[in-house]
Amino acid sequence: MKALIEQSIFAERLQIVQKAVSNRTTLPILSGIYVEAISDNLTLYATDLEIAIKTSAKAQIKKEGQIVLPAKLITEIVKNLPEAKVELVSNENENTLQIKSQQSTFNLNTLAPDDYPHFPDTEDTASFKILKKDFDKAVRQVINSASKDESRPILTGALINIEKEKIKIVATDSYRLALKEISSKNSSATQAIIPHRALDEASKIECKDIKITLSPNQAVFYLNDTTIVSRLINGQYPNYSQLFPQKFETTIVSNKDELLSAVKRVSILSLNNTPLKINTSSGKLKISAETADYGSANEEIMATTKGKDIEIAFNAKYLIDGLLGIDGENAVLELVDPLQPGILKSDEKGFNYLLMPIRLS
Repeated sequence: MKALIEQSIFAERLQIVQKAVSNRTTLPILSGIYVEAISDNLTLYATDLEIAIKTSAKAQIKKEGQIVLPAKLITEIVKNLPEAKVELVSNENENTLQIKSQQSTFNLNTLAPDDYPHFPDTEDTASFKILKKDFDKAVRQVINSASKDESRPILTGALINIEKEKIKIVATDSYRLALKEISSKNSSATQAIIPHRALDEASKIECKDIKITLSPNQAVFYLNDTTIVSRLINGQYPNYSQLFPQKFETTIVSNKDELLSAVKRVSILSLNNTPLKINTSSGKLKISAETADYGSANEEIMATTKGKDIEIAFNAKYLIDGLLGIDGENAVLELVDPLQPGILKSDEKGFNYLLMPIRLS
């Protein structure tokens, strides 16, 4: 293999695929990045057998070929090269690659490309295409609500529910639940549970539109010159719709930024999972927290309240995550009573954040 490629382009493409390189594997080959030079493209591919990422970039290909490079080393080397052409010349007989750029020369040992897993075959059972900015916004709003507890794998993913007029993206860790709706004309209806990692990585790649296809076992994200394939999580996702209260006794409307700032300040004293209390009285919203060993904090902000006055408590971090997911000027908090979940949303439609309260003794 012999190829020439711009340093900035090569570094960018390595950064994309190295997110799929396995950090914990008994298979040394999976610690590498598969590189193929063919026609006028340099294609890079990595997988940990759960997620696979492939991306291509234009390059001058003087001799076609394939190699597997140690991921951490090649990424670090190219990142630190000068902004100039990078020449890649492999010696298949010795399993080495020479990397040259201006006055810099590196010689790396390579791995056998025949041992690297093939990029997954893809099939299209259902698909949809949306603006990338809408996808990125949806992922940002829901992804923090997915569970990190691997003992409940269903909750470590997000449910993608495709309906004819809209797409719903749902994530929950059983303490809070985020639901985002996106308007979309779809030809078929289906649903799948996608690992949160795949959604997160897809959201980091810049492009105008994103196409997502779903099959019984995998999701495929098409982002210009990059393709991400992820396994799906098997199982039955919780029936989230029945969790949302139908009637509310109290509605609080406040400026989102003012509320978020106040919650962040008061939460400094919400240590060791101490609940953060919310109190309504006379058109004002009081936020307070007290930790026995350190002290207390409280703050009042202006708010519009309708219905009964209430005192309710939430996990401070979960409340902050919900507020960060809100777009729009105002935050709306709808409550039933201190023991039932509250709904946090904005005055813009499409995003609902269900938050379980903490029982006050």
